[in-house]
Amino acid sequence: MVSIFLLEIGLIELVNWGSD
Repeated sequence: MVSIFLLEIGLIELVNWGSD
């Protein structure tokens, strides 16, 4: 599902931004 894909991207982006 597209919504799940976007959700996964959002989570990864948040983790990467937080780790930076």
